[in-house]
Amino acid sequence: MSSCLAQRQLLFSMTPFFGKINGANMKEGHDDYVLARGPQAAARLNLQHYLFREQLGFLLHPVIPFAREDLKIADVGTGTGELDIFSSIPEDLVGRYDIVHARLFFLVVRNGDPIPLLQNLIKLLKPGGYIQWVEIDADSRRAAHLTPVSYTKDMVALFDSMNRYSPNIGPHGWVSKLNDIFIRNGLSVEHFERSVQPPELYKPFTDNTLLAYDEFSRTVLDPRGKGEGEALRGSIAAAYQCSQQGVAILLDKIVVVGRKPE
Repeated sequence: MSSCLAQRQLLFSMTPFFGKINGANMKEGHDDYVLARGPQAAARLNLQHYLFREQLGFLLHPVIPFAREDLKIADVGTGTGELDIFSSIPEDLVGRYDIVHARLFFLVVRNGDPIPLLQNLIKLLKPGGYIQWVEIDADSRRAAHLTPVSYTKDMVALFDSMNRYSPNIGPHGWVSKLNDIFIRNGLSVEHFERSVQPPELYKPFTDNTLLAYDEFSRTVLDPRGKGEGEALRGSIAAAYQCSQQGVAILLDKIVVVGRKPE
């Protein structure tokens, strides 16, 4: 069995109990998730999952020992769980897991402060357990192109539009400092990397990002009734035409693997 297949079987055999819709807060009817739900959103997330695996080359980084059959792994932010990761951890789950896998909380981390979330993840771990946290560094967003095309105006215009709505999403500066945040919260950093999209993934990642922006336009902007959603979708359509000519959206991926003291 290949290493990647073995990891996939591990991840999909986990007991996913946290993170309704990527960890968005669902408590008391409040929903702060800014993207969409439903079959189209699910298809985008499934594509995103395989794109991440293709870019990174792993689901669990090989620095994490995962060969044991009796491992207990928590996959946090799966969208299929029953508890809120931002709430108190039930006592029966404290210190229960060998590995905690978390991905893409940058849209729902509150006030740019991931420490309450990280502290809850640490509580889940057994002594000596591992946390792998994978994020998109939204502040790294930039345009690139494979062909000798200098026409990126519409793509940059889309970036400017999204920047205007950053208060709806929250500050992301913590993502690039996640390894330091691990250390300050008592974890040893076993692996850190900033992964840049390879050229062969420029187009599919760009399409995936444009789909996410479209979801944002419909979920957050359309309910305001000011025409902002329609205007943003116009910018998305123009940016898509740029992408057809080789212009891409680049967003670095951050991977941090930490270990809890024995």
